[in-house]
Amino acid sequence: MSLLLLFNQGEGWLSGWQYRKTLTLKRTNGALSNHIAKIRVGETSSSPDHDVHCNGHVQSDFRDLRFTNAGGDMLNYWIESIVGNSPSSTAIIWIQFDYIGTSDTTFYMYYGNSGASAYSNRESTFPTWKDFEQDEIGSDPSGITDIDNVWSVQDDSGNRVYKNSGDGSFRWTIPSLTANYVLRFKVKYYSGTYNRWQVQLRKQDSNNFIFIGCISDNNRIDIYEKIDGTEYQRTYANYTYGTSWHDVEVVFRDGCIAVRIGSTEIKYENLSITSTPTENIIFNANSGSINGFDNLHFIATDNELDSIIDDDFTDGDIGSQWTIDYGSISGVSFQETGGELQYSGTPSASGYINIRTSYLSRRYGLLSEIKFKAPTGIQSGTDILFRIDSDGNNYVEIRVTSDGYYLRKCENGNITATSATSLFGNETTTFHTLKLLWDEFDKVVWGWVDNQFLGSLSVNISTFPDRQRFIIHINNASGSSIDRRFDDFIIRTWRNGEPEWGEWGAEEMNIISPMATQLVIWI
Repeated sequence: MSLLLLFNQGEGWLSGWQYRKTLTLKRTNGALSNHIAKIRVGETSSSPDHDVHCNGHVQSDFRDLRFTNAGGDMLNYWIESIVGNSPSSTAIIWIQFDYIGTSDTTFYMYYGNSGASAYSNRESTFPTWKDFEQDEIGSDPSGITDIDNVWSVQDDSGNRVYKNSGDGSFRWTIPSLTANYVLRFKVKYYSGTYNRWQVQLRKQDSNNFIFIGCISDNNRIDIYEKIDGTEYQRTYANYTYGTSWHDVEVVFRDGCIAVRIGSTEIKYENLSITSTPTENIIFNANSGSINGFDNLHFIATDNELDSIIDDDFTDGDIGSQWTIDYGSISGVSFQETGGELQYSGTPSASGYINIRTSYLSRRYGLLSEIKFKAPTGIQSGTDILFRIDSDGNNYVEIRVTSDGYYLRKCENGNITATSATSLFGNETTTFHTLKLLWDEFDKVVWGWVDNQFLGSLSVNISTFPDRQRFIIHINNASGSSIDRRFDDFIIRTWRNGEPEWGEWGAEEMNIISPMATQLVIWI
C-alpha cells in the first residue's frame, strides 16, 4: 500500500520561485498610484552599486526576477541595462508600483527559478513610450505630428528610428503632461555641416518656452529660455557627440531643470517659465543637420520643495538656531543686525570660527543655500566654507577662496574637488548665494554660486552617518579686521516626490521546494 502526501507552497508565495525579499514603501504626503521607480539589483553581494542583491540565486540575465504586491499581483518592470560581469553584475531596473500608501506598503522581489522566461517589458512599465519598432518605415507614428513634413520612421541598422530629411520640427503629444516630469530619449547626429538639434519644453507660445539641446555649438549641450521673444542662454557644458547614439535625460522639479547626456550633467534653477505648457514637447533639427530620435519616454511626477529651515536673521536670537564655537579666538563676534547675520571684529589669533545649525538632518535629498558678502574683501587662501558635515572626515562643501569658488567633498578623509570658478569681483558689496544640492537617489552632490554651476561630485552615501549638520567656517588672520555678512539661510527638501523606502528584508527561502510537491510513502 502507498500513501500519497501533497504539499502546498507557503501562503502567498509565488509558485515556482525559491527565494524572495521584502520591501516596504510609503508616502506620508499622499498615496501614489502606478509610481515608476528605479532600483539597482545585484547578482551577488559583490555586485557594484546595488540597492539589493540576490545572494547568487538569480539567473545571470535576471530573467527570473519578479516583483509583486502583498496580494501576489505581478508588477510590471523593465531591465534597462546590466552592468558588470556574472557573477557580480548589477541590473538597472524600472518598476511600476501599483499603489503606495501613506503607511508602510509591502512588496516582494522573487528570484530563483531557472525555468522562468523573461518578464521585462518597457511598454508595459512606461505608459508613454515611443520606440518606433511597431511603426511602418516611412510613416508618422500615432501621437506624433510632423509639423514641417520632413520626419519619418526609418531604418538604422535594423532598428527603427524617427529621422529628418531637412530642417523642421515634430510634436510629441503626451496625454497627461504635468508641470514636473522626467523626459528621456536617445539622439544621434548623422550628417550636416552643423549638429543642430533642440527640444522645446513648457512651450507657452512661440515667444515663451524653454529649450535644451545642441543649439549654438557642435560640441555642446545647452539650456536656453526664450522670454517675450528674446533668447537667454542659462547654462551649458562641453560635450562631444560623434555619430553614435546618446542617452538624454531631462528632469523638471519645482522651477528647476537638470539635463544629463552621457556622463555630462548641467542644472539651472529659478526658471522664468514654470507653468504647465499649453503645447506638448517639440523636437527640432535645423541648419542642415540630419538627426534621429529614439526611445522617447516620459514619467509624470509631482515633486515640490518644502522648507525645513528658513532663517532670515530677523528674530535677534542666534542661539535658538545656531551654535557658535569661537575656540581660542577672541575679539570677534556674531550678531543679528538689520536683517543680516554679521561676523566682525579683529581676531586675536589665526584660525577658523565655526557656526553650526542646531538642526540635524537625517535626509540627503536636500537643497541648502545661504547668501554672503565680504565687506572687508576675500582673504588670501580659503575664506569661507559652507558645509554639510557628518564627523569631520565626511562632508561636502563649497569653498570661497582668493582663487574663486569650488565644490569639495571628503569621504573617510579622502578629498576630491572641482576646478575653481572665478570670483565675481563685487563680493565686498553684493550678496552671492551658495547652494548645495545633495541628491540621494543618484548619489551626487551639486554646487552653485548664484546660478553659476560649480560642478558635481559623486558621493558614497554609506560613508556618511545618519545625522548631518550645516556649518559655516570663517577663516581669520590674526590682527586683521574682518567683516562677513550672511542672510537667508534655507534648507529645503523634495516634499511630494519619491516615496520613502524601507529596508530590504533578509532573504527568505521557500520551505517547500517547487520540485517536491508530492511524496509517496510505502507502508
